[in-house]
Amino acid sequence: MKKPNFLHTVFLGLAFVLFLHSCSSNPITQKANNAPYIPSNPNPLDSATDVSMTPTLTWNGGDPDAGDTTKYDLYFDIVNPPEVLKSSNQLLSSFTFTTQLDSNRTYYWRINAKDIKGAVSTGPIWRFTMANQSGNIFFDGFDNPNLTENWIFYGYPSPVWVSSIFGKNGIFDNNGDPNPYSGAYSKQLINTSSGLTIEAEVYLEVSNIDGCWVEPSIGITKDANPSNSNGYRGAFLSFAFEGGMCWMTPPALQGHSYFRIEIFAEDNTILSYPLSTLNADIYNNGWHILKIMIQSDRYVKFYADNNLLWTTTKKIHPSVLSGRNIILGGCSSGIAGKAYHNWIKVTY
Repeated sequence: MKKPNFLHTVFLGLAFVLFLHSCSSNPITQKANNAPYIPSNPNPLDSATDVSMTPTLTWNGGDPDAGDTTKYDLYFDIVNPPEVLKSSNQLLSSFTFTTQLDSNRTYYWRINAKDIKGAVSTGPIWRFTMANQSGNIFFDGFDNPNLTENWIFYGYPSPVWVSSIFGKNGIFDNNGDPNPYSGAYSKQLINTSSGLTIEAEVYLEVSNIDGCWVEPSIGITKDANPSNSNGYRGAFLSFAFEGGMCWMTPPALQGHSYFRIEIFAEDNTILSYPLSTLNADIYNNGWHILKIMIQSDRYVKFYADNNLLWTTTKKIHPSVLSGRNIILGGCSSGIAGKAYHNWIKVTY
């Protein structure tokens, strides 16, 4: 048998070294696994009220990796954070209850998204409150000094809590300056298709007729969780004092109080009652109850101390009854006087 010569041996050795170097410098790599998208866009909306007795929960999910399968675990409970695993490893991004939930109870839920490689994305905790066929669906008597527990402030300066004034305890003071749309809107969203009534006990203190403007107001927003003043008024009722410093107010109207009323109508217009025709001087410096009644036919009635002020000639836009906020606001700077709210409630 012929022995390999020296050059042949060297050539084979170099080839083997080059092969090893090629393997070490070009390793086989695997693409990193991405976790599923964090669950989002819940339905019912977070903090929704008047939810149906057998709701369907939906959410957005998925996975950024093509071909990766996403499964979901649903945690659902009456405590926060939710602890009961209601459904596990489901492929659908929805869950329908086949038995009725408890009336007028708040539920908490969370979705965890998992992929086939074991990565998990934990979703935020959402909540909703079941329908209550009678009684309050929202109430705040302002007994808690921490107003931000139930309310989100807008405008400047922020509202403040007052312990006692004019014979009442636990008061919301709007505290806003003369710029419009200062106050607060509720964290809780109101959702109903059958109409509702908003009532509040308010006080308009007029202490300086030469000041500008003071106004307690109530209402429901046009948009959910509005980010600017265009979304604040879906339905609105107030009475405001217009003093001598209100240079935009015609002189003949200065020194008096007037009711302000408006709705966002179903034809996408703002329907309001003429300012000068509803004098409210007799309501100054006393506690009174303002009421907005949105009927099941979506025509709206406005009251002061159960005296009918106006019935709209157009229906309110149906979106105003679908997951919107209660609003308190106006002006309470102290230049002309102060505006106070003793309590507010929403009922069917």
